[in-house]
Amino acid sequence: MKHIYRSGSVLAAVCLIFSLGFFAGSTLPTLQTQAQQPAETETLFEPFWETWGFLKQRYLHIEDFTDEQLMEAALNGMVNVLGDENTAYMNPQLYSELTNRMSGEYEGIGATVRRDEATGGVLIVSTTEGSPAREMLRQGDIVLAVDGKDITGLSLTEAVQLIRGPSGTFVELKVMRKGTSEPLQLKVQRARIRQEIVSYRLFEGNIGYVSIASFADNVPADLEKALTALNANQLNGLILDMRNDPGGGLQTAIDVASFFLEGGVIVRQQGREETDEIVYRASRDALAPDVPMVVLLNQASASASELVAGALQDRGRAKVVGTLSFGKGSIQQWLRLGNGGGLRVTIAQFFKPSGGVINHVGIIPDLVVPWTEDQARDNPDYDPQLTEAIWQLLGKM
Repeated sequence: MKHIYRSGSVLAAVCLIFSLGFFAGSTLPTLQTQAQQPAETETLFEPFWETWGFLKQRYLHIEDFTDEQLMEAALNGMVNVLGDENTAYMNPQLYSELTNRMSGEYEGIGATVRRDEATGGVLIVSTTEGSPAREMLRQGDIVLAVDGKDITGLSLTEAVQLIRGPSGTFVELKVMRKGTSEPLQLKVQRARIRQEIVSYRLFEGNIGYVSIASFADNVPADLEKALTALNANQLNGLILDMRNDPGGGLQTAIDVASFFLEGGVIVRQQGREETDEIVYRASRDALAPDVPMVVLLNQASASASELVAGALQDRGRAKVVGTLSFGKGSIQQWLRLGNGGGLRVTIAQFFKPSGGVINHVGIIPDLVVPWTEDQARDNPDYDPQLTEAIWQLLGKM
């Protein structure tokens, strides 16, 4: 992970993390801030404490709510007004779940999601192979209610927390599905989701294949092992599959791209001030700088995977095959709070080496090859995107 240091009222080691919706990075160090209230905000916050006190004294059903619930509602309101689904408060349980998820194992239904702007529901972007979501849900489904509770007015983080839960328990989802006149009521059993983060194999024609499921801390080491086992730079071609990869750590993404690029710029980061630009260059000697490459992406490829694909495509190192990627080109800074919960806050955008925009744009494939989960269910033995990548490499592009 990339660590930066700041002076002034905040002084700490900070991890920069990419996250897609509820997908985030690995365990993070605590960012220490001044907990006391700044003197200049005492007057500003007087109405808050007046409201708190009056509710505690006079509200008829105040016994139905804990102080923690009231406090967390205030925190959620503060970050939700920003209108950025990637900036959110996480209560202690959710913070723990998210920071542990990058191990490749977690409990839930196994879906990548985002907020549907039209309905306010949770849009199913993709599902994990072998997961309950893959069995019960479809790409493009929109979850409108969870266990009878309308979630269209909740933040994405709040909605996702309702959907997640211990393995073996059930969650009832009200789902709007294309082609159906009425919403479906689906009962989904949660499970422990296990995902192999880095996998590899060799195809006929001496074409190597490496898949990265997320950008966890251990990915560079595992990728190095995979490329070494394949003798990657001596292959006739190499496919880097980052479909359904929601992202991960900034430094992890830079390290991954550096395996394939000999020096030079990997990504540009721009903060809220014009002077807040950081240029990140290759972090290590390239292990496979010469082998012809194809990168596979789809609509669920986001953030760190888009950074890597953008660098390889922008510098002419690889062709991209598949569909338009998600389009999340922002960086979140994580803050562990005193109650064990946390904040994730968007602090910057990242751009291709040439300055090309990724946020809300995505990575445009050199060769568009559609393939949906429904098509995969109908014909599970045929992957048209992978097939096209192999053909491209056999023809040396």
